[in-house]
Amino acid sequence: AKRNTPRRALGSSAVSNASSAMAEEGDVLETLHDGVDALALAMFEAVRQLPSQGAEADVEQRREQIDSLAKSVVDQAKELRETVDILRSLEASPGEQDAELRRLDGELETKRLELRSTLSEAQKELRVSDTLIDGISRAMCQRDKAVEASSAPL
Repeated sequence: AKRNTPRRALGSSAVSNASSAMAEEGDVLETLHDGVDALALAMFEAVRQLPSQGAEADVEQRREQIDSLAKSVVDQAKELRETVDILRSLEASPGEQDAELRRLDGELETKRLELRSTLSEAQKELRVSDTLIDGISRAMCQRDKAVEASSAPL
């Protein structure tokens, strides 16, 4: 059945709209369908814009163009994956969703603690490095003064 609704490009606003309207599975399915269409169009456009083999073009320019087209297709695929993840979350019961949120909160707290620990270690290393640099700097200054004193006329 062909829809008479206008097509939307799948973008971050569409993904956030879909996540805010997760209760309405039809909206997410429509976003997913639009995302598949956008991905297919991006892939078609990427292939269409590839430089022809016989065309005189700078190799670096050709590589940049291909990289740009590939990035566009990859970005569309990532956005589509996010929409699929939203659909998966609709299948979970409220209890499962709460459990997943608790698990994610635990992971976040673990990462925060790891980050604090790493920061603390880095600060300790920085203090040690500063002390060593100060010591080396003082030793070099004393050596320079000793050299100046020994070479000064009597």
